[in-house]
Amino acid sequence: MKKNSLVLSMLAAGGLLFCAACNNDYTGKENSHPLFAKGMSLKSSQNYSKAKDAFEGFLALCPKSARTHQELAELYNDYLGDYIRAVYHYERYIEYGKLSDIDRKDVRKLIDGCKKKFYERYQQENGLAPLPSDAAAGSVSSQDVQELENGLVAARQMQTVLTEKCRTLLAEKKRLEAELKAVVSSRSADKKRNVPSGAQNLSPVRVPAVVPQTTADTDGVRTYKVQAGETLSMIARKFFGKSSAWKTIRDANPGEIGPDGVVRAGQVIRIPAAE
Repeated sequence: MKKNSLVLSMLAAGGLLFCAACNNDYTGKENSHPLFAKGMSLKSSQNYSKAKDAFEGFLALCPKSARTHQELAELYNDYLGDYIRAVYHYERYIEYGKLSDIDRKDVRKLIDGCKKKFYERYQQENGLAPLPSDAAAGSVSSQDVQELENGLVAARQMQTVLTEKCRTLLAEKKRLEAELKAVVSSRSADKKRNVPSGAQNLSPVRVPAVVPQTTADTDGVRTYKVQAGETLSMIARKFFGKSSAWKTIRDANPGEIGPDGVVRAGQVIRIPAAE
């Protein structure tokens, strides 16, 4: 069961690794990207777990970086003890790296060593007799090796499927963004066509928020009863839209309103037809 769980974890990790694939390609220039540089710095400071996270993040941008797969394989094999993932990244290193035949053989030996360490730990965790110290990876049963290989094949298949789905989603995202941009541009153009030329420079018309209740006398001049708390400036704003017109109302009420424009609640004053 533990072995199957490890294989499933490896599958999930492979899927997550490639679902964020995009058009950016840093192959051959990994050092120019801050994520890769961060991973190398963390590895040098022996912060292997965070270094692994930085390299995995970089792989989301550049999934075919052979150098990054090599770094991850070494981290998982030498420091983190995750031999399944180490095998996976060694395989990708062989797939994407331009290796000589000798280098490929050396990497294959590392893969065999990871398989051996994986099964030795599996046997120990399940109370089985450990393999002899001089046993080679070939000493593992063919069934166990086949299960591991099947897991790696499944991981590669999942990688391909998820990468294609991600590309489809990215294409759909670009299409929707283009449609949205076209709609916004069209509405902006329509709005500009509907605004009269020079209308942006017109001052806003000030309209009283509330039309005051008035009555008209025999001369057609309106009268208004001052409400509690009102000032002449407030009344002028009601009728003329600006408080500075209080003098116009004062001048229309000689003997009723003094030079200072003070009014009292209940007072009836005349409101001229125009300022």
